[in-house]
Amino acid sequence: MWCSDYIKEIKHQFYTKYKFKPSRIIDNEYCFDNIPDGNYPMKIEGKIDYVKIIDGTIKCCNWEKKKKTS
Repeated sequence: MWCSDYIKEIKHQFYTKYKFKPSRIIDNEYCFDNIPDGNYPMKIEGKIDYVKIIDGTIKCCNWEKKKKTS
């Protein structure tokens, strides 16, 4: 998945999973001005990414760590 597609999927989940309202939609992409700072777990391509919003910036690729088996 391209980085731009990854960000589009994150924005899509902000709309569908977390029910945030976009301030506008440009070229079928949701644009937000109002997502509160926090951690937002999202399942993308079968993996859990703990997406963070800090001061309006998306911090992604915070993958769930696999548990070690002994």
